[in-house]
Amino acid sequence: MKKHVLLILAIVLLINFYEYQAYPFKRCRYYISSGQQELSGFKIARDICSNTSEIVCPLESNGSLENIYNLLNNKLVIAGLVQSDIVIAAARKKNEKVNNLKIVMPIKREMVHVIVKKNSKITNFKDLTNTVICTGKRTSGSYYTSLQIKAMSNSTWIEAEEDFNTCMKLLNRQSVDAVFTLSSPPVSCLQKKIGKEYRLIKIPPIKGYRSILLNEYKNSPAITTVYVDTLLLVVENKMKQNNRIANKLSLGISAVIEKLPPLLKNDICTNKFNSFKLGLSFLNREACKLGYFGKDW
Repeated sequence: MKKHVLLILAIVLLINFYEYQAYPFKRCRYYISSGQQELSGFKIARDICSNTSEIVCPLESNGSLENIYNLLNNKLVIAGLVQSDIVIAAARKKNEKVNNLKIVMPIKREMVHVIVKKNSKITNFKDLTNTVICTGKRTSGSYYTSLQIKAMSNSTWIEAEEDFNTCMKLLNRQSVDAVFTLSSPPVSCLQKKIGKEYRLIKIPPIKGYRSILLNEYKNSPAITTVYVDTLLLVVENKMKQNNRIANKLSLGISAVIEKLPPLLKNDICTNKFNSFKLGLSFLNREACKLGYFGKDW
């Protein structure tokens, strides 16, 4: 008798376990293509989705290139995080799918980090000629931007295509000469090591990119580099065809806007950032009405 009771109890617990695991996925109807789970973009997408009652969920990907591919080709993907240089390149194509993508807002600024060992002979950007640079996976935004900068600056280096963690291991083993990555500073794993184990290389002005001062590392002098904005894009016709999804997404976006620094919030809600080639989604206006301290923008 006891065995039967224990068996029934085990079955009930097992069923409840699987229902608990599957429940969020039953409710997911659409997705935000968001990058890798351990990166900040995925976490921001998760924050947005948490305010949609799990109707929209983050979708892990290999980065900006895969995100824009998903936006253009996957019917379930209604939003994605794509860096600005890729957005501009896509806008130049002017096809029907691309024209249906609209910008909601920039969600973060990512700066180019070129990292070398502290004792490296590489001291400036020109020294990267004929070196081996680990640039990220082929589908990543870091890889794409590294190729653009390489072309625009007429540089010559050899790419090693690995994820960031593998790149740093290769640098430590001196299997590569430098690591190229796009990141919002300070990168936590580098914060205590820049200036002690590693150095950052100054990036000169590059056509098509904006320069910025990188000064977030305590043990490193400030250097100039270039940056891209990571933009939240939506498939506009899906938003206009489904008011419920649009409203849920607006709530999620407004919650993220409230967490941003005041100056960035002001830029988003007054459209000062909108210098890119794609148009601005109506969700920007709706989210700012909901999320900017009650002000109706």
